[in-house]
Amino acid sequence: ARKGGRLKAYEDLEAVADDLFDRGLALPERLGLLGRSNGGLLVGNMLVRSPERFGALVGEVPLLDMRIYHRLLAGAGWMDEYGDPDNPDDWAYLQNISPYHRAAQWAMPESTM
Repeated sequence: ARKGGRLKAYEDLEAVADDLFDRGLALPERLGLLGRSNGGLLVGNMLVRSPERFGALVGEVPLLDMRIYHRLLAGAGWMDEYGDPDNPDDWAYLQNISPYHRAAQWAMPESTM
């Protein structure tokens, strides 16, 4: 998913996890997620959106702050995929997938490091 459609990727992962639970194939405390870079963005979103679905969440070199990502290393090359956070229209949806900016709305579990 690109730009505004990125939210669908997070909703899809939550639906897959719920389906695994409903079928008895997994338990939340035994389901883990590992992601790097863009996958770390996925992990970060699961951490602030639905930590109760996962027993472990590991983000390695995660992309967590969508307000400044385009100023980090190769980040400027990802603006076609994510959008430009300096553009108010793009920032309107980017802030919804920025774990750093969503964290204020989130009660951190005790086990979070």
